[in-house]
Amino acid sequence: MNAQDLEKYTAVLNSACDSFSGIADLINLSFNLDCYDYLPGISDKYDLGYYYAICAGMYSENIPRDLINYFDFEEFGRDIMINENGAFHDSGYIRRNENNWVKIFDGAIENIPIKYRLIC
Repeated sequence: MNAQDLEKYTAVLNSACDSFSGIADLINLSFNLDCYDYLPGISDKYDLGYYYAICAGMYSENIPRDLINYFDFEEFGRDIMINENGAFHDSGYIRRNENNWVKIFDGAIENIPIKYRLIC
């Protein structure tokens, strides 16, 4: 894995936004990182609400700028987190997206490709 994929992998595991029951799930996770959206640097509900409202373009330039001061970014972020079943990790926000999980490894040792086997 490259550094970005490793960061996302770690975020999925540590955030508990999904559950894994064994080594087969952990191996399959490495092949299914595209099933998760990761926003590094989003560390709390306020940041999440601000990101969605301002950075992701939900805020319209037609709304007078003074009104944005009355917007509750934290509550908006809380609602997003609940609706997406997302979670915060030390380095960002992670959520499961709509991509389909593909089971690559079934857990059987004999099905581990030769190039990934450790020979002792």
